[in-house]
Amino acid sequence: MDNEFSEAIQFYHNGQLSAAESVCRRIIARNPSDAEAMHLLGLLAYQQGQFQDALELIGRAIDLSPAVPGPYLCLGEIFRSIGRPEQAEAVLCQALKVNPDFSEAFVNLSNLLNEQGRCVEAENICRKALEINPDNIEVLCNLGNSLHDQGKFQDAETAYRVALTRNPEYASTYNNLAVTLNSAGRYGEALLACEQALARSHNSAEACVNKGIALKGLGRFQEAEHAYRQSLEIRPDQASTYSSLGTVLSGLGRHDEAIAAYQQALILKPNLHECRLKLTMMMATLQNETRSLSTPDAKFEQALDELEQVMSQETWPSLGAAIGVAQPFAIAYHPGDHTASLSHYGSIACHARSLWFASRSFPVPVVSHTRERLRLLIVSGQISNHSVWNVILHGLLKHLDRTRFEVILYNTTPHHTSEADLAKKMVDCYRHGRADWLQLLLADQPDAIFYPEIAMDPVTVQLATLRLAPLQIAGWGHPITTGLPTMDLFVSGELLERSNAEVDYCEQLVRLPGTGACSVLPLIEPSPPDPIFLDLPLDLDLTRFFICQQAAKFAPEFDDIYPRIARASSPCRFWFVCDAKASDVAVLQNRICHSFVSWGLDPAIYVRFIDWMPGEQFLGTLDVMDIFLDTPAFSGYTTAWQALHRGLPIVTLEGRYMRQRLAAGLLRRIGITGTIATDEHDYVHKAAALTRNRELRIKLRTCQLQNAQRADEDINVVRAFESAISNFQ
Repeated sequence: MDNEFSEAIQFYHNGQLSAAESVCRRIIARNPSDAEAMHLLGLLAYQQGQFQDALELIGRAIDLSPAVPGPYLCLGEIFRSIGRPEQAEAVLCQALKVNPDFSEAFVNLSNLLNEQGRCVEAENICRKALEINPDNIEVLCNLGNSLHDQGKFQDAETAYRVALTRNPEYASTYNNLAVTLNSAGRYGEALLACEQALARSHNSAEACVNKGIALKGLGRFQEAEHAYRQSLEIRPDQASTYSSLGTVLSGLGRHDEAIAAYQQALILKPNLHECRLKLTMMMATLQNETRSLSTPDAKFEQALDELEQVMSQETWPSLGAAIGVAQPFAIAYHPGDHTASLSHYGSIACHARSLWFASRSFPVPVVSHTRERLRLLIVSGQISNHSVWNVILHGLLKHLDRTRFEVILYNTTPHHTSEADLAKKMVDCYRHGRADWLQLLLADQPDAIFYPEIAMDPVTVQLATLRLAPLQIAGWGHPITTGLPTMDLFVSGELLERSNAEVDYCEQLVRLPGTGACSVLPLIEPSPPDPIFLDLPLDLDLTRFFICQQAAKFAPEFDDIYPRIARASSPCRFWFVCDAKASDVAVLQNRICHSFVSWGLDPAIYVRFIDWMPGEQFLGTLDVMDIFLDTPAFSGYTTAWQALHRGLPIVTLEGRYMRQRLAAGLLRRIGITGTIATDEHDYVHKAAALTRNRELRIKLRTCQLQNAQRADEDINVVRAFESAISNFQ
């Protein structure tokens, strides 16, 4: 390197770009074949946004010195930054031909492949680079990234931890580790990784965001808010962080602040459609201020109108790419008829998805007509100890006629479960983890697709909003119409629906026998509950009411039903079981306590709130309670089903909508109808009457224990499901 070029390099490193350019041009004027000066001049042009000049100058540098690998690296970065990944990949591969040990090229190529979702290829590139240099920290981190994106969280964690043994002070590795641990649901460990990252890089906005995710996962919402705000102090231009902050604020019930955060995100990045969807879907969770059942969805409808108004022909496909990140899941928790608003949402979601699909030039879905068996695809992210698996899927997969149906199961979650191991043995083809599900589906060409629930899992929603098979079916895992015009059938149960329930669905309603479920009860042995944890009274004459449900499912309209029962009963106490990590539990506690106070009752005497329990402790707790109170706004199926099997008498209010009739359907299935109420007054009366009639409670326990198995493994449901698919026109 001559002295003049050394001077140019010095200017470049000092940020004196104009001086560096002047020196380079002087060198080239004297010697047009100086590849080093040409390369640096191209790099300077790139950094000033002069991309075409940069491409030409670095291309000339390569022509002048094709055996030098450095300019290839720079050219690849330019192609990547201007959105030409194919050329970037070709140039980086050429760099590796020039120098097969060029570690920087391996790093950039694996980064490029990861960005394109080609994670397996990126993994292979990283492993090849590590054969050359097993201590390359950047390659180890890229390997972890590619494994993470494949859903191989354990392997990704191993790669990051190996990188940390090479350099325990590399803050970005702790950040990457935190991302993987958060994705695996190991929030406590993720939080520790974030603290390690921040100890080494105090102003890491990324580490603060990861910390916020971990804290939110731990149910520490206020601390998560602080972490996101800390990140924004460092990087106030990050729209995605404002979006995450809005989600936490919404969870804390601070809706005005959440809206402001979402709006700030959209000011910074108007095309951040995932944030626009969050803002719209938040309106579906807000209680109507008037609590009028005639117009329950006014805010949601207005938000949907505004969403349509801001869309243009160019932005609809981008909105389609974001569909699934937020869904109107919680609207089912509010009383009233939501069919029209969900239909409005469904038309927007499916329109956006169809335009996105068309913009990507996917092949048109086709179905083979030469198969001997009908090919049924089932898509779910709940193949675990979850209600969707236990109630809807397990028995269906166990009893489907495999001589008539070829069954493919997509398990869209990467987490390994024992239920997934069981499911794999029950189907012809099982796919799981993180995958390009749409490409797989187009290749599998199903005759029919069954979604046991639509609204809990983003992948499920993304697929369900497209027309990908001649027959597409929604199950009642989320017990309300999907609103999606792409769904043909909604399968429910004859005991869950009133006579004219068809008007509640955008799909064609199919009433399967019984509760529409071939349920398989998990084999769990109950264990005695901790009396201190439960605060059980010594007075055995005090009636113990048990209410178990998510806080969001307690509609304010029914808050006073509990003190009304207390006023009409013999001495009693109410145990409310809710997820203590949920941000709305405190709001519910305040509401319930206030309701007791308003009826002149001391909540300290009557009310206990306890956290979720492991399954065996939950069953043991059912055994020491006297009466199970089903929630009127949103009935519980799984909890009521378990209560049946423990002989715990159930009082339920059978409402108009399917989501209010689940426990009643179970009781009708086993022939016990005396505790099914028709209105609030009847609900209060039946619950209070049971407190004064111990003999009736004993009789109900005996009857439930004798008949509970009638609610299990109803094979007639599976046969009717098969007929519904086969007979669909």
